[in-house]
Amino acid sequence: MEYKYIYTILIFIFVLEGCQKHSRTISSVGTNLQVAKGDLTAHLVSRRLNGQRVVIEGECTDDIPVSFFSNHLINDQHLSTQCQNEKYRKVLFFQADVVGHQDIFVTQDGYSAVVTIPSVVTRRPGKVIVDTPMEGYFYGRTIYVSGRCQLKGTVFIRGSYIEDFVKTAACSNGLFLTPIYFSKINAEAMETHLFINQVDAYGNSSEMTIKKIKFRNDDHSIFLTESIVGASGDSLEVTGSCKGFERVSIDGNIVNCRSGNFSYKLDLLPRKKTGRLLYQVPVEGLNGNFRSNLRMLFYYYKSVETSPHFFSPRGKYDESARGRHVISGTCGRTYTNGNVRLYTKKSENILRDAHNIPLRQDDGVFIIFPDEYDLGGETTIFAECNDFYIDYKTNNFSTSFDYIPSNEIRLAPKGVDVHSMNHIIEGGCSQGNSVRLLDLSNENIEQAKCINGKYSIEITSSQMAGKNQYEIFEVNLFESYQGAKQLIDVNYSYAVAFPYHFLQESPVPGWGSKVSPLRFYWKYPYKSEVNDIYYGYYSKNSYIQVEWKKLPQNTNQLLLDGHELLRLGYKECEEVQVYFQSVDKKNRKSIIIETSPIRFDFTPPDEVEVEQIDYSPLFRKQLPKFKFKDADDNCVSDDKLFYKYTLYQVVFSKENEEEIIDRITIDEFTISNVLKESLFNRKYDLEGNFQVGVTVFDRGQNATKEYFSIIFSWK
Repeated sequence: MEYKYIYTILIFIFVLEGCQKHSRTISSVGTNLQVAKGDLTAHLVSRRLNGQRVVIEGECTDDIPVSFFSNHLINDQHLSTQCQNEKYRKVLFFQADVVGHQDIFVTQDGYSAVVTIPSVVTRRPGKVIVDTPMEGYFYGRTIYVSGRCQLKGTVFIRGSYIEDFVKTAACSNGLFLTPIYFSKINAEAMETHLFINQVDAYGNSSEMTIKKIKFRNDDHSIFLTESIVGASGDSLEVTGSCKGFERVSIDGNIVNCRSGNFSYKLDLLPRKKTGRLLYQVPVEGLNGNFRSNLRMLFYYYKSVETSPHFFSPRGKYDESARGRHVISGTCGRTYTNGNVRLYTKKSENILRDAHNIPLRQDDGVFIIFPDEYDLGGETTIFAECNDFYIDYKTNNFSTSFDYIPSNEIRLAPKGVDVHSMNHIIEGGCSQGNSVRLLDLSNENIEQAKCINGKYSIEITSSQMAGKNQYEIFEVNLFESYQGAKQLIDVNYSYAVAFPYHFLQESPVPGWGSKVSPLRFYWKYPYKSEVNDIYYGYYSKNSYIQVEWKKLPQNTNQLLLDGHELLRLGYKECEEVQVYFQSVDKKNRKSIIIETSPIRFDFTPPDEVEVEQIDYSPLFRKQLPKFKFKDADDNCVSDDKLFYKYTLYQVVFSKENEEEIIDRITIDEFTISNVLKESLFNRKYDLEGNFQVGVTVFDRGQNATKEYFSIIFSWK
């Protein structure tokens, strides 16, 4: 009898709630796993350079919220969105001071997907250190602000009297220098504040450095003949104008200002011991309490040159894949107008325009692209470096390679079979280049240097089945050349130790109680000599989480009992999830997978009274609708309660016509308040005495007592 009404309830649940999938397949869903339309998918659409703002979109099931979770998302943003037209799109922001890759978990109604953001950098740079101007002195209307900053960042200077109120300066080599002109000055002497901060290459801003400045309404300042000077000897001549000043300070050494000019020989020998290539030298005019603004002098000195060499080509040169063949190398450090001539035994210059190739100034690197040169079938290239500061002007070097008539050379195989969470893609490449691997599904990019003609890229994926496609290509040292793109099919086929396909069984899907536990089961018993499986419970409302428990070996089910949840402190009506994780012998943990949420109802609905209706339609033999007062429940509204109707034939005692000796069940069905009245139009071909009984059930199968109508008869 007990299971009979349970199955009857299930039939009417499907009528009430439509055809839904109540047996869930819970799995570790990678962002690339292709699932049927209407199920959950997720992939990264865009991100700011620093990864602070990311946009995730995908497919979903309408009218069910999609939720997002990650350890470092900003807490006060709304972390869910609605699914409309089977699609969703969500903008998320990470907290400050986050560095490294981040996983965002996307969930909906028991399904889950993981989107990996490969690099999030929201750590703020340090404050700008301002070297000049110095406090305690008056300066002219034109001043120079300089100091130390974060490499590749941008310095912002704000102030009330600055034209346009803001000035920017690039942070080159960890130093910055920019002139500022004060405007709208009427008084002879003014005092103001400069507010200086820096923004790194990822868009993160530092705290403000505040500098108090005193200046006068005049334009006196010293000037250098050269502000950036290349030095080749042991000393450097610093010259400039100093009208209006008595003395000039250069690197802390005082010289006189004569006839509006100054000159000073700076000794470079002490600095050569440090091996640095770039220096800043303070130069300022002095006149009482008024001085020029400190100005920076940059200079290079002659250093030990690195050995020239080729990066590419080396080894094999595939003529049919000419588009990938960049020729690159270095002549060593250069300073002014450095260039290199490339030639072969038959040609004085392999460039089609016969010009020399300019060298990159900071490291002497050169590069030419496939459409710029012609080797004429030769297999050796020679190089001659030229530069004002380089001693080996005639120091020729060369590279040799072999032509191969093949169009089958690839950066990687066309297909890769993967049987574990971590896998490596490797192959040959052009020396000096970098190899990039683009995940076409979620747009993640991995990169590796080409070392000795080979590269190796390690990929981590939570995908366990199906296929994903990657795009692989080369870029050169300047990132101005991109080789031909090739596609790689990665076929995933591996199983983790835990059974990741769960089925959920309960009298009412998604609900449990003390009287109706839930059962999770899977097809094959768990058995592993490599990993241990742990499971636990988690409540979204109260954040109660039990300790991890080890799953016994040789089992294929797990019962979730309401009595245990009460003992652990779970409250009635809370959403509870079961989660699993695999841990190997080296304590390496897999990703966590979760079941769909389950609610537990521990108490029956409040008792109701049945209105005493006369059930004596003597000629119709039709059961009219039962009348109730409002029922109430702790977890659901009254329209979500179930009512079990039972039509009994009443058997009286022959000795005592008022004594009931038995009730025989004639018909039984379960309904809800939301059903139409037509469902009550049941007709019976019966004779005798009858009575209707009703019991109210909630979603957890907690039941009230059975209420009886008056006894009526059909003849």
